Amino acid sequence: MKTLDERDWRSGISEAVKVALIKDITFFEWLENKSVLLAHRDEESMNEHIFRCAELHVQHISSGDPFESGSARPLDFGHWAAHKLEYLTNFEIRHGEAVAIGIALDCVYSYLKGMISEDALDRILLVLENLGFDLYHPALAENDKINLWKGLNEFREHLGGRLTITLLEGLGKGVEVHEIDFELVKQAVDFLEKRS
Repeated sequence: MKTLDERDWRSGISEAVKVALIKDITFFEWLENKSVLLAHRDEESMNEHIFRCAELHVQHISSGDPFESGSARPLDFGHWAAHKLEYLTNFEIRHGEAVAIGIALDCVYSYLKGMISEDALDRILLVLENLGFDLYHPALAENDKINLWKGLNEFREHLGGRLTITLLEGLGKGVEVHEIDFELVKQAVDFLEKRS
């Protein structure tokens, strides 16, 4: 890990934020408390975060639906926008950077739907920012956000035809939804642009 540059060091941490947000509020609170140390390459904190992140992923994969055939693939939280953003930027941003933006977008969307509080949203965005992530990229807004929206249909195909997206209904609690409102997606993008 010592040989990783700053962007690669940081990129893996977005996957930990993702799994904490949908599975484990205690781990999210730990990340919240350690975000500055993690951003400054504290190896002890990084090792702890890697262990807990791997533990949560293994618990999910080894639970009743290891191939996620009956779910939204909750570990794809934040990924519908991330995959499209990687493509739209010609892969100039790292996967983890795109995931951080995708998480931020889905969390803002959850807030706009009334699913999480403003306080919860602020805490999430602050953790991502403290870790050093940008939470907006101009590619999100290209073509009046239609390019991003196309990513949702591509994600639907990735899931086998039925749209199922994981959003938040609280810190540490993901919930599956089957419809996404394009107007709220556009508002979420605007929110992140204003915050950047």
